[in-house]
Amino acid sequence: MSTLPFDQPGARIAFDLVVGVFVLSELRIQLRSARSRTGSRLPERSLVVVQATVLGGLGGAVLLARRAPGLAMGNGWPPFVAGVVLMCAGIAIRQWAVATLGRFFTIDVRVQSGQTVVEDGPYRWVRHPSYTGLILAFTGFGLALGNWGSLVVAAVVPTAGLVYRIHFEERALLDRRSDELARSLLDPLSEAQRERLVDAMGVVERLLTAGLVDVAIEDPRTPAARFCLRSYYTELDARFDTGFDPGRAISTTAEELTEPAGLLLVARLRGEPIGCGALKLQGSPPFYLKRMWVAPGARGLGVGRRLLRELEDQARKRGAEVVYLETNKTLTEAASLYRSSGYVEVEPFNDEPYAHHWFQKRL
Repeated sequence: MSTLPFDQPGARIAFDLVVGVFVLSELRIQLRSARSRTGSRLPERSLVVVQATVLGGLGGAVLLARRAPGLAMGNGWPPFVAGVVLMCAGIAIRQWAVATLGRFFTIDVRVQSGQTVVEDGPYRWVRHPSYTGLILAFTGFGLALGNWGSLVVAAVVPTAGLVYRIHFEERALLDRRSDELARSLLDPLSEAQRERLVDAMGVVERLLTAGLVDVAIEDPRTPAARFCLRSYYTELDARFDTGFDPGRAISTTAEELTEPAGLLLVARLRGEPIGCGALKLQGSPPFYLKRMWVAPGARGLGVGRRLLRELEDQARKRGAEVVYLETNKTLTEAASLYRSSGYVEVEPFNDEPYAHHWFQKRL
């Protein structure tokens, strides 16, 4: 086994001295962080990941330097000197970054009041100078060992852990700044204004959600179509005074809701069925709108009105000038929708046993 540069007496003293300075500086940082009681500590495991990758990377680098002489660098003294210099530079940069952050620098991830993005000191040039210093020190450590394998392991393995840590820290700071911004916007508002803002946000959310709804013609035999129709029948059975038996109502069989006899529209939100509406064509006008239903969780998004409008468009494309529908007295919200959409109440035009109101609309 060839003698490595850092095994030479003078070089070993320099190497051990720099490593000792690094260890003592890290212990100082940890002690100061442990004494700090400011801010709220966030539960996380990224520190464990960093510790594991650092110990694994540095330990692996030393092991390769001892056990893999075939990976040794040619003339080991220049890499050794460069490595020691790089280690010193890394330690200095990290200490500078810690001093610049002051009380806001902690080993664990904490959210502290008044914490902002620092742009002084080394932060003017490097986004994460404290971690950059560590990466330089670890790279210098591997370089000083005079082994290509040691250099790669010492540089890459700890860096992977630090990158994971940086991702967690940035997310925590972003969440904190978002909360502070929201608080700064809400503090000047009165309670009534805040309630209005919450209501307006609810409206915006509903409108954005409504924009995600897709409506399309669907085979009434598909699972989604059967789900909608089954849910429709179940709700009518629960709401009607006399219950609801599909066998007594005017028929809307799968054949009657398949073109050219008719069609069924199914509304979906993020791929899930949330409503339906049918059009009985019967070959030629008049056309009848049937089986209008919207899932309770999707009501208020304008799905019913959109289904109604699209059914009218389908009827218009097929030559209809008038469409007809009927509804039960219990379904007051449906009757309100029809009236507000231009439907007028007329005399009964069929013998639907569950109907109390009959409507028509000229297209």
